[in-house]
Amino acid sequence: MARFSQRAINNMVIFAMLIMIALFNFDSLLPRPSTPPMLSLIPADAHILKIDFPTYSIERVASTFVYKNGDKQNVAPEKRAAAWQIAEVQPSTTNNVVSALPYIVTVWLAGQPQGHVFAFYRLASGEVIVEYQKAWYSIDSNTAQLLVGEME
Repeated sequence: MARFSQRAINNMVIFAMLIMIALFNFDSLLPRPSTPPMLSLIPADAHILKIDFPTYSIERVASTFVYKNGDKQNVAPEKRAAAWQIAEVQPSTTNNVVSALPYIVTVWLAGQPQGHVFAFYRLASGEVIVEYQKAWYSIDSNTAQLLVGEME
């Protein structure tokens, strides 16, 4: 049986720790995906009570949703409310939308005293940007169409 000096044992412990540190941090050496993560507009488990649009609103009545104060829309209110539950956005670097007018939508959730205010901007390029709590997000045009309909 080989006998190791105290210095040799210390060196083995040091090298073992360095190898463990390298193994635990190995994932930081791998390339990151180029697409930013998708974020939900509202929490998936949130209970929507009302969605206020500039010219109409959608309100929960018992277990269904109905349109209030506006013209008949081409999307069923249940479908529009469900779209808000599952809508996802990506963080955007675009925040220069000075020339575009916002389309403001307020979503009221159960158990929260303040509504969540979203400002939708359609840029000249056709891209739709959402401002929420001073952060900018990019959203698919088809999803935006389902969420808010025609933005005026």
